[in-house]
Amino acid sequence: MSVVNSPTNLRFQKWLTANQVAVAAPSVVSAVKPANTIIVDGYHGLRIIPFGAGADTNVFVLTFHTVDELEPGAWVTHPLIGVTCTLTTAVGVGPLAPTDRFCDTLVTVALGVTHIGAKMEGFMLRPAWTPTISDLTAAKFYSPADNSIGELLLFTEGMSELYVEIALTSATNANFFYKPV
Repeated sequence: MSVVNSPTNLRFQKWLTANQVAVAAPSVVSAVKPANTIIVDGYHGLRIIPFGAGADTNVFVLTFHTVDELEPGAWVTHPLIGVTCTLTTAVGVGPLAPTDRFCDTLVTVALGVTHIGAKMEGFMLRPAWTPTISDLTAAKFYSPADNSIGELLLFTEGMSELYVEIALTSATNANFFYKPV
């Protein structure tokens, strides 16, 4: 089932109702659309705030995949970007459960694929946001590494839906808040 976004509901939303210990990579081509996709059609991008559970500085990886229907019954996915997320030392902050932690360090993960993105012109970014890879990028990061909340701005122009793969390294579970922009 897809997560539905509407113009009247553009607040941050939790991706999954319960944190996950793992979400597997999707098949490259499938007769079935992956579950829990995020509809991004009509938006310029997504603001993403990852969080999870585990000890101080534990890590998990989020890999974002595009999801498209080539023809009825033929769904294809492509990896877009991978992000290593490091948990802060503070637990239970704001809307989080008492054992959850936001992430303060976000770093791209090499996926072994080359992406041609577009410059993210027109976005109002904090001065500390830094581009990834080059200025032809699919994402921008705010990665303070100081126990404040890190954030990813993912460019989704021209995409229909996203699927997110979760791989735990040392964290015990993971999730994220997102908001279409």
